[in-house]
Amino acid sequence: MGSRNQIISYLQSQGLYLRETQVLPSFFDPLNQINGRQIKWSKMAKQTNVAIELKELQAEGMSLASMAAVHQLQLKDEQRLLDVCAAPGMKSLYASSLQELDLHSNDLSFERIKRMERLFLKHGVKSTVSKHDASKIYDQYPPESFDRILIDAPCSGEGLALTGNDKQTTAWSSAKVKRLQQLQIKILKAAWKLLKPGGRLVYATCTLNKNENERVIHKALHVDVDVIQSALSLDKLPKLACAEAWRIEPSQNSIGFFIAVLEKPIGFQD
Repeated sequence: MGSRNQIISYLQSQGLYLRETQVLPSFFDPLNQINGRQIKWSKMAKQTNVAIELKELQAEGMSLASMAAVHQLQLKDEQRLLDVCAAPGMKSLYASSLQELDLHSNDLSFERIKRMERLFLKHGVKSTVSKHDASKIYDQYPPESFDRILIDAPCSGEGLALTGNDKQTTAWSSAKVKRLQQLQIKILKAAWKLLKPGGRLVYATCTLNKNENERVIHKALHVDVDVIQSALSLDKLPKLACAEAWRIEPSQNSIGFFIAVLEKPIGFQD
């Protein structure tokens, strides 16, 4: 069983100095009809100091960092988007609210897929839902057939653990990090084969260590990303360029998160 002190020490061993914090509840209003604090970079993201009954509001709970990851896709109408590890579906839902997309939402868990399908039905989201192993997803589609790909990879959840999630804390271990890194590398390699030349892929996790983030990207694609580290601001959302990444510190505004942007060069050969 892990502890927050163990997680903090593990991060410090990598030169990362991050602390435990508390985050305000945040939510996504697909109908944009709920009164609340507006966030300049996204009219649909809101926070509150008051406990909110999401069910009564007909809103969906979502991390602001997750919204930031979707924004880094720089979506345009009619693009073909693959959400590789999509369930329970909030990022797909959010993406579909921003642009008219040819959306494909994949996950491996039958139960999580059913939850995602209920979410899509509730909000009228049009998506091709699939149940494929993300580490072998290149077998399921033609090569280089997606304009945009989002990978919110399975991870050790340090960004959640440092904002009070006891389940993530007790499940954490350095051995788990090592196991997950191997899976993350396979997923990234597999998804990269499906990205069109000139397309954009966003790799994201709700964990903070280098082994599951920039080192995964280096091992999978031999790309070194330039990482900035800061808390998420409600006033300004960085627009990341290719090979740039953002380690979001746990704060009042957001859970801890990692977002990296990768683009496949024109003429790229696997």
